[in-house]
Amino acid sequence: MKPSNLASAWSRFCRTHGLPRIRFHDLRHSYATDLFEGGAEKERLLKIVQERLRHAQATTTANIYLHTTEPMRRAALAGQEDRIEAALMKQARDSHCVSTAVVSLAAAREKRRRK
Repeated sequence: MKPSNLASAWSRFCRTHGLPRIRFHDLRHSYATDLFEGGAEKERLLKIVQERLRHAQATTTANIYLHTTEPMRRAALAGQEDRIEAALMKQARDSHCVSTAVVSLAAAREKRRRK
């Protein structure tokens, strides 16, 4: 099969099914990102994605094929908030007082969760 025939067939498929127009090759990027996003142990998972895409170097996979998604961004932000909140709580316990920063952070977090 000629690459141009595959590209044309893919374009028709996207148009027929109301999908966004992306290149056929972009499916590799989507596949890599989705596979990576689904796992917990990122270092081991990167190696698996690298092998599945048959890249010689994990840096190629990480730098070119893996893209951030909104769930990834939210998870990273939530993790950072957890670490900040834990540090502030520890500081409040160590100083034997309740920090207003901890109360403010907890209130802001609860407000975001309700949305």
